[in-house]
Amino acid sequence: MRVKLTNLTIAVAPALTITADVELLEGRLVPTTPPPPGTDPPPAPTLPLPPGFDSNPGVARAMLFHAMDEAGLTAVGVQRHGDQIVAALKRTYPDLDVYLSPSDAPVWPGFGSVDVTIDSGKGGFAFQVDAPSKRGRVAWVPQAQR
Repeated sequence: MRVKLTNLTIAVAPALTITADVELLEGRLVPTTPPPPGTDPPPAPTLPLPPGFDSNPGVARAMLFHAMDEAGLTAVGVQRHGDQIVAALKRTYPDLDVYLSPSDAPVWPGFGSVDVTIDSGKGGFAFQVDAPSKRGRVAWVPQAQR
């Protein structure tokens, strides 16, 4: 998502107030209403694991893109923050046994570690399985064996 702010005003007294005119340049803007004080926000909708999630890179890529869009994350914003990627995937697909490698890459069932921000300079996410010869490559293992 890209927005353009004009007429930006920030006031700190008596309370922090930020106002601006907002123009949406690309993506989508989803207005939200904060929950009443003392209540938890409603849970995000979750999805079942589709067939091929652990064998078809196209299916896994679509799942990744969907989860990142739902979480409002950008490829540039999450570079070196693989924990945010894994958390967003688990929120959208709670049954997906994805975890973080020591090198900060998501480790996906059936694929192992994947590079998901390799196209960030082009403005998007990717789903590129780490080559077996890549330094830091991690094979996926079931949770009971970790």
